[in-house]
Amino acid sequence: MHGGNSFFSEKRRNVLRHLLAAVLLTGGVFLVYAHSLNGIWALDDSLVMQPIGGDHIAGHTGSRYISYLSFAINQRINPYDIFNFRLFNLLIHIVNSLLVYITAFATISLYRRNQGTGMSCFPAALFSAAIFALHPINVNAVSYIIQRMALLAAFFVLLSLISYIVASRSEGLPKRVIFYSGSAVCLFLGILSKENAVTGIFLILLYDYVFIARYNFRDFKIRAAIAGILGAGALFAASFYIRIYDIFSKILKDFLFFNRPLEWKGWMAVDVSWSPLEHVLTGFRVLSRYLSLLILPLPDRLVFDWWGYPVSKGLFTPVTTLFSMIFIAALLVFCLLRIRRYPFLSFGFLWYFTAVSLETFIAIGSDLYYEHRNYLPLAGLSFGVAAQIVSSSGKWIPNRMAFWIVAALIPAGLGLMTFERNHIWKDPVTFWKDAVDKTQESPRAKLALANVYFWLSDYDNAGRYYLDSIRTADHRKSPYYLVESLYRYGLMNILLEKDEDAEKTIRALEKTSPGSYKLKILKGFYGYSTGQYADAIKNYEEVIEKYYEINVRDRAPLFTLAGDACRAMGMIEDAMKYYEKANRLDNMFPGAHHGTAKAYMLKGDFGQAYDRLMLALRLDPNNVGVLADLAYLMLLRGDGAGKALPFIKKAVSFNPPVHMPYLIMATVLTASGEDGEADIYYAKAGRFRAPDYLIIFNRAWGHSLRGDAEGEKRYLKELLKMHDAPQHIRKTAQNRLGRFRD
Repeated sequence: MHGGNSFFSEKRRNVLRHLLAAVLLTGGVFLVYAHSLNGIWALDDSLVMQPIGGDHIAGHTGSRYISYLSFAINQRINPYDIFNFRLFNLLIHIVNSLLVYITAFATISLYRRNQGTGMSCFPAALFSAAIFALHPINVNAVSYIIQRMALLAAFFVLLSLISYIVASRSEGLPKRVIFYSGSAVCLFLGILSKENAVTGIFLILLYDYVFIARYNFRDFKIRAAIAGILGAGALFAASFYIRIYDIFSKILKDFLFFNRPLEWKGWMAVDVSWSPLEHVLTGFRVLSRYLSLLILPLPDRLVFDWWGYPVSKGLFTPVTTLFSMIFIAALLVFCLLRIRRYPFLSFGFLWYFTAVSLETFIAIGSDLYYEHRNYLPLAGLSFGVAAQIVSSSGKWIPNRMAFWIVAALIPAGLGLMTFERNHIWKDPVTFWKDAVDKTQESPRAKLALANVYFWLSDYDNAGRYYLDSIRTADHRKSPYYLVESLYRYGLMNILLEKDEDAEKTIRALEKTSPGSYKLKILKGFYGYSTGQYADAIKNYEEVIEKYYEINVRDRAPLFTLAGDACRAMGMIEDAMKYYEKANRLDNMFPGAHHGTAKAYMLKGDFGQAYDRLMLALRLDPNNVGVLADLAYLMLLRGDGAGKALPFIKKAVSFNPPVHMPYLIMATVLTASGEDGEADIYYAKAGRFRAPDYLIIFNRAWGHSLRGDAEGEKRYLKELLKMHDAPQHIRKTAQNRLGRFRD
């Protein structure tokens, strides 16, 4: 058989070897990633949990429709199950590893036929795919759910390349047209998965020149024209979804003013303070570090999030900038000059530099450092390095068995390091502590760790890292993270009823960003916590009027807070409308479900309230407020103190610095007849500013639950003597006493 059919005839003769490769690659990937499948959500993963199609998500998908379509499929399966999302990522990675194997096998078959060498296809192809499948630098692309975008971009680029290879080796015109068209369609889908797939056009041209045209420019230029047409067609189709011309014109305009600090645009990182020249100079250091990680990918050297990567201010600031430029330039010159002698190695590095260039050098203003950007570049580099090793192994390792041992040890070592690196996903503290320890000057990592401690009700550590994040952001002149850190710290202080600290934080935020919508939200929440519900609603509504200026992550919490304020004023239907909007925006936000549950409790619909509380608990198992309200609901609907106890026991185990959990715990103990233990928790509630009338009211309720009418009457009478008791509490007490008189 001729042309493209040669690979497939070879495939039919070697089915068992291909099946073995598939089994080894699939099994290896599952072994090193399996323990991360039930890991945590991280950073931008919150976006994949939003209901696809809502107004808030439409602005965030940008052009990445294919990626978000895949997230929509996960949502239809189970929107709350992280295993469902991460398994999808893992399956794509396995398929990509198989595509690397297929591409390598086809390329070496083609090379062997053209060069007349006896180079074996199977070992080189399997070795290539195993390095790609098991390399630790891919952890951030595979385990970080939202970087399915990088996985899908690589998937379509590899499919496009394979389709192009088949088309170029086919003799019949119809078959060539079909596969060339397929190549263009795959490029189009790749670009709609993630924009870096646009480099696929140049990767195909590089591949053709080295392995199909074999450096024959006359032969190459005909297909180069075809590839150019295919790429242009893919870009033209993508332009209906992406403003390609607009984006590239803005980038070009920025490059024309090389030394001028960038002005923020949609694709850029927050708090961009560098110039295009500084971005490019920094890119050489970033690229050098990536390459060092590819060679020595120890888990302790890998970083999930390095926001605030140090910017190169000049060739000698730092001096490693110049050394990095010399190193990268030397490597490129070597590849170009020695490509005929070392075709695989040179091709691998040229593929790598081409694939990584868009995000490292061209998309100026984007985050400077992200290890998941190595995913598509590594697909070609792993093949180049592995194939060169195999082709030269006769000189280095004449013994075939020794070669197989070496070829097995390298992927095995990579797999062990990947397995170890995936341990960071086991819990959020481990995850963000790893990032903080490795990026001491990153306010984003410190803020994320503070948020984690806050969710875990570890308020001392939360406060420590909030303050550290505030100091770091202020030192780095990072206005976005300074505002965000002050805002989060303020919310915590208000929630913990630390009025003095809350007021200081609000004043600091007024000084830092007087026009920030987060300042209004914070003022609204403070008004809610101090009983000024009308003022709170006014502040929230002023922010809601500017809806499209609000960060996506703040929208659901904003509507939830507005709902809480309405509920506190007795405006239950208005509250439900706000909660409904919050749930539509983010069905994974526990606060909205918790607020909805409280509204249902006020309406007397305890069944709906229970369902919502359990959903909120599923999303946030350590939420003290949800646990306390579940216990409270058990008591309200007459399930008994025994069923309420596990929930409230867990709530108070976190030692929350607020009175309500202790008050409910005391009520449960009173209902169980454990008055001595109950007194301890009533005292704790008092230390956290529980009003005396509320303590007395709960004592009466506890006696009522255990059937002690005399005890209940005694405390109700005491309550009615208290002049500071609110009218609705007094009315409830009077009604209960009236029942006894009847």
